[in-house]
Amino acid sequence: MLQTSHPLRFATVLLHSLKAFRMIRATCRRTAFALLSLFGGTLCSLAQPSIGVATLPSVGLRYVKVGYDTTNFNAGPGGADVVWDFSSLAMLTDSVAVRVIGPTEFTTKQRSLFPDAQLAVVEDTTFRPYVITPTVFRQHGVETPKVSTIVATTNPFDTRPADITFNNPFADSYNATTNVTGSPVPLQQTGSINLIYDGYGTLKLRASTFVNVGRITSQQTVIDTLKVPGPTPTTFVTRTVTLSATWYESTSAVPVFTLGSVSRLVLRNGEAIEGPVATRFSYGRRTLADATSVADVEVTTRDLAPNPVQAGSMVTLPLRGGEPVTIVLVDVVGRRTAMDALGSVPNENGLGVNIPSVPPGIYSIVATSASYVWQFRCVVQ
Repeated sequence: MLQTSHPLRFATVLLHSLKAFRMIRATCRRTAFALLSLFGGTLCSLAQPSIGVATLPSVGLRYVKVGYDTTNFNAGPGGADVVWDFSSLAMLTDSVAVRVIGPTEFTTKQRSLFPDAQLAVVEDTTFRPYVITPTVFRQHGVETPKVSTIVATTNPFDTRPADITFNNPFADSYNATTNVTGSPVPLQQTGSINLIYDGYGTLKLRASTFVNVGRITSQQTVIDTLKVPGPTPTTFVTRTVTLSATWYESTSAVPVFTLGSVSRLVLRNGEAIEGPVATRFSYGRRTLADATSVADVEVTTRDLAPNPVQAGSMVTLPLRGGEPVTIVLVDVVGRRTAMDALGSVPNENGLGVNIPSVPPGIYSIVATSASYVWQFRCVVQ
């Protein structure tokens, strides 16, 4: 009990009590700040919709990936409410058709190599079989006309979670065996992937703006090892690293846009004989507004007739009637020039267009409709 008859002792005890109170108050503030920061981070994660099973491919899906010129562009920052402005990116003429098929469309060889695959994503001549489990999107391998890679069932390749939540990283590794036509020795492959849903906001492209899109960034590393026996055994190692950023709408299995790079290094007995060589790439989906439900997209490349053509002259494109189209002239480096057409809808005779006044050279006239992309190669004199 405090005694007022001892003022010095009372003052000392009071001073210690005030110091203790300040320490307790400061501790409470730090604890409260930490809890608020943690809770605030949780709220931020919960505020962004997940990139879920609706973004996984399903049998029957078809769309086209169109290349963009990525010179001097990068993926930009992550975070919430980001605006990625890629509206000045120029679309190129290269494109690849993508289709998703079921086991009934597999070849006999593909069914024997990947008996448990539920579906396959086919791009040109590359066949990638997958299984969708309740938790992951699992790749069983890859097949091309000359190469087949089979992932070990004991260490499968889980490419991503079926449902990806904001700012939660995912990682996986795998082992596989690759057989190359004409090579008596198979390659042993190891690989890994690290990805994270790190951005959410608005994506601006040249033709359209997409709101409420999520971005997944990833790094995939593949190491192929070939051991050649003989009097002088040789070991070749190829290391390929793919960095990519892909934007998705939460309700569409067709990615809106992808931007990335591939780096490759080849070693022979530990010494570099090629690389590292890096290549940048970018693809956007073909439709200008929403390609979610594209069923049968046709991509056709043909030569224009007559050819060459004169700048300022008119040519007729043999397009199907009844569908509105957009027409652009693209040079060999992807620069686009709008073209004047006699109408936006071809008739039974096709569509007449005026060749703009451009420097002589090799060009492509690109006609895009809701169901096809036709590219006509021509020489402008």
